[in-house]
Amino acid sequence: MFHHLNDYFTPVYTFLYTFDFVIINYIIECPPLPNHENGDIVTTHGNWIGSLATFTCHANFVLVGDAALLCYESQTWNGTSPVCKQKGYYVFSI
Repeated sequence: MFHHLNDYFTPVYTFLYTFDFVIINYIIECPPLPNHENGDIVTTHGNWIGSLATFTCHANFVLVGDAALLCYESQTWNGTSPVCKQKGYYVFSI
């Protein structure tokens, strides 16, 4: 399409704007697990829904509580984090 301007034919440009929509994926997570002193936590998918967290203790420590927790769709873990307690030695007298 041309437009007459000052005895010249000047093209008139029509711009078609396209918009790129950014889709933001919200990762629904459970709250971070507390620091697991004297042990380790291994998760299958971080704190994401469906992730399984397994707990182990270092040598001379014993796990007290559940050895694994699952992150539910309700954004909660299915229990409380276990703790690692030092193994005790008891002396009994007879």
